[in-house]
Amino acid sequence: MDLGGWFPDPDGAPGALRWWDGAAWTEHTTTAGSAGSLGPPVTSHRRSRPGGRPRTASPNRRRNMLLGLAIVGVVLLIGGSVAAGLALRGPTRDVLGGPGGLGLPQQSSAPPLSTRCQGTQPDLPGPPSHGGPPPTGSRIVDANAHISYAAQGPPFIPWTLGTWGGTGSLGEKFTTGQYFVTQAETPQGAPYLATVLSGTVPATIGDDPHPNIECAAQVIADDMRASYYPQPNQRTPVSARSLTVSGRPAYLLVFHLGFDEPGYTAKGELVSVCVVDVPGNKAAALYVSIPDTHKQYDGLATSLAASLRVQ
Repeated sequence: MDLGGWFPDPDGAPGALRWWDGAAWTEHTTTAGSAGSLGPPVTSHRRSRPGGRPRTASPNRRRNMLLGLAIVGVVLLIGGSVAAGLALRGPTRDVLGGPGGLGLPQQSSAPPLSTRCQGTQPDLPGPPSHGGPPPTGSRIVDANAHISYAAQGPPFIPWTLGTWGGTGSLGEKFTTGQYFVTQAETPQGAPYLATVLSGTVPATIGDDPHPNIECAAQVIADDMRASYYPQPNQRTPVSARSLTVSGRPAYLLVFHLGFDEPGYTAKGELVSVCVVDVPGNKAAALYVSIPDTHKQYDGLATSLAASLRVQ
């Protein structure tokens, strides 16, 4: 089947066309006004990226509007440890706007978070809001995640242990927050911590919308459970609900994560994930974990979400 033809030039100005020979873009170009009367070019020299990979074109138009998102919550709030977002078409875009992309090369470089929530429905911002009364007391401000939340007093101390995360499947990174040691040494030789950490999770590429907030929160929570906790473990839901933070859609997950790991004083912890949709390509998340040995701090699972503001 011959798939060659004149199509919008992926590297050209508006109205510019380039010849697709059925397998790759060639060097031949023209304008939209003249392509209708032109047949295929005399010769067809293919243009390829370094390494011989054919250059792919972008779709004629993005199909959805972008919304950034931040994720916040207690215990599993990736910079709000769980991510949130808006519906999107998916990480793979048709080279052409035709049915199925006409079998031409496709581009698939969207973050895993959007891939796993592909096809979910978008969350739309609510009416403009000042986020309630101005917060009082000390605040933790995460400039990268575009969120702030209430700071905690002793025994919590400022996080100074560098970047945490990076071994999960979503590319999450936490750099801001507080913690305290609940067990000085574990079988792995490291201390066990109660944490309130915020950071970012890659959520979209270009101007694609983020995944649905509830879906993103569930995906991030599952990734944290699989990547950073003893295995096997059991997740027991406590609560889940939609929120509005500074006029932005948000989602809060609270659950107990149980495990029976020899050498650990705690056999589980309370985890909370709150997702807030903010502008940008990354989700902001606030990760808070409260081991069972320190249940007096379990209230942070909901109070930190209530203190959240979008910067």
